[in-house]
Amino acid sequence: MKRIYLIAMLVFGCGGGGAGPADAARDATEAGPEVGGSDAETIADDSAPSEPAGSDFADVESEDGASDTGPSEEVLDRIAEGKRWLRDGEPGLARHAFEQAMALAPDYPDAVFGLALSHLVYGAELAVMAVSIGGQLADPGAAPQWGLDGLRYVPLSTGTPPDTWSQNEYLAAELHYIFMNLREHFATGSDLLAQLQGRPLAFDVEAVPVSLGIKPTVIYRGVFDAADVWLMRAVADTAAGVLDTLAGQDLSTDVLTIVGLVKSGFSDVDARAIFAILAYLLNEDSRFLTLHPQDGAMLFEDARRRFEAAGQHLSRAIEALASEGASGEGVSYFEPGEGGGGVLHVCCRIVRGSDGSAHEEEMTFGLTEEILDGFRSASESIGNPGRKVTLHGAVLPILATMVSVMTQTGFLEGVGAKLPIDLSGFEIAGISGLLASLLPNVVAFDWGAFFAHPTGLRAWMPVVTHSGQGGLSDTVLAEWECPDDLVNGFPSGLLGLVCGKSAALQDQPHFVGTTYEIAADGFASPVPVFAWDDPMLNHLLFVDLDAAYMQADASTYEPATLRSLNAALARILAGVLPLIPAD
Repeated sequence: MKRIYLIAMLVFGCGGGGAGPADAARDATEAGPEVGGSDAETIADDSAPSEPAGSDFADVESEDGASDTGPSEEVLDRIAEGKRWLRDGEPGLARHAFEQAMALAPDYPDAVFGLALSHLVYGAELAVMAVSIGGQLADPGAAPQWGLDGLRYVPLSTGTPPDTWSQNEYLAAELHYIFMNLREHFATGSDLLAQLQGRPLAFDVEAVPVSLGIKPTVIYRGVFDAADVWLMRAVADTAAGVLDTLAGQDLSTDVLTIVGLVKSGFSDVDARAIFAILAYLLNEDSRFLTLHPQDGAMLFEDARRRFEAAGQHLSRAIEALASEGASGEGVSYFEPGEGGGGVLHVCCRIVRGSDGSAHEEEMTFGLTEEILDGFRSASESIGNPGRKVTLHGAVLPILATMVSVMTQTGFLEGVGAKLPIDLSGFEIAGISGLLASLLPNVVAFDWGAFFAHPTGLRAWMPVVTHSGQGGLSDTVLAEWECPDDLVNGFPSGLLGLVCGKSAALQDQPHFVGTTYEIAADGFASPVPVFAWDDPMLNHLLFVDLDAAYMQADASTYEPATLRSLNAALARILAGVLPLIPAD
């Protein structure tokens, strides 16, 4: 029941606003929400959540303008109802209850926080749903009618889409609409939480299960306080920034032809097919992966603001949690380490045994001072063009943290993703160190300069050929340094993408006689050499092939060129090749 309801919400964009969907869902579930069989042991029985203490909150103003010392009984009833819906795994219905509470007491912290929490849980569940069922959602013949209201898309009661739209344009509009509605949950959640900064909070929850998949994978218990507000804003702004980036792309191209090709039995997934499909999508429509014409620039700027803020929020959260200590009642607490940093504890993840039984375990995230420095450096880079950060200094620590979070919360399993290495037993520092040992520190990133020049992800795409013959006749412009291993232009290694393990490698120039000509770089590589129209990838990329392991100083890195970019990629991919199975 719940899964069908979530799919309906996602397809029709009902998550973004308005009471209609929540009312419809309330009618459909009035008999009582479902709690899946083996999950019942992790979710308490029906018992009313405790009421918040009025002394912790600012006075609210009644309808006649008089000042009251606390919320009305009706407000407390709506908050209690919202908590029950959260406990029963119905964040959409919880949102409706908290919206009613906020309508009566707009400034009451529990109402504001409850609505923010409902948006974040709902958004997380829908995001996993969107990834896991992917193309099943798309019905280009029934694309939504929508209009722009700031950074929110809202359904239109009148009007029709342009008569000149093709089915692919309908599909692009539908995907854009879905991304916009997903990002609104996280953006709205963060913006609501911002109203609580500097204010006391004690939002107690019996249970808040989160289903990042078919069954709950995380369950929050205890008291959310002011420190959790900062922590949740860090997560919400990161998610909103990612969805800003996706929603900000123009996705207009002939996706339906590729979908039809796959459905008709096209199953040879190799470099030849991948290159041909990418070239087809890029050539078929010059708009593909450029900035969305209506709101791409606004979303790009919003992503910049949210990514920059996320690192700052995390630092504030750790400071606040460290000053609180471990009370045993909080949803989260921080255990400081002797050399700086420490361990963040969050209750709880749901672990399932082979017999289907479930039990709860604390999630722990080891945040060393180096990891926290990486977040601070990246945040400063985004806000300050010209302030570069290195791969080892600020990119891998963040990537390792995200991998740890997605692994422990069950997000990766929920979307059907599987890492080549089991990292479930690794601390964040261990994941970051493993990645650093595999990937040399040869690139640095100027995120501030990149975000100062809004652009679509097309700027990151390599050059593709354009024969004019149509179909899948074009390909990505690439060459290899194993001439004796090539068959019809592709090597014999994994997926036809890399040279065979026994192939003789020869360092050589590439794309001779073209505008993309590259001199030999002194490093014979088994990976492809690509051509780029912009090797800096929109002011972003810098290279130092001699940079030291774990070097954080980016002053020695120079703007990427065709030669240095390919040399850097060759060295990075060479570190990954030992993980690839033998031919």
